[in-house]
Amino acid sequence: LIWFPHLIDLIGSSLGVGRSIDAFVYLAIIFLLYSVLSQKIKINELSREITLLNRKIAIKKIEEDKK
Repeated sequence: LIWFPHLIDLIGSSLGVGRSIDAFVYLAIIFLLYSVLSQKIKINELSREITLLNRKIAIKKIEEDKK
């Protein structure tokens, strides 16, 4: 946006925002919320995978101890 400031003017006028910098701030907030949400989803998936692996390891250890 630094090299092409007219792009933010186009985005601001298409969104109906009076000042172009406001449009940039709104878009930045939306992008940051999206990135935080996507990272939270990935972390939850990894946590589930770790839990499943720990359960499998624990079951395998119990089976080995019984033998």
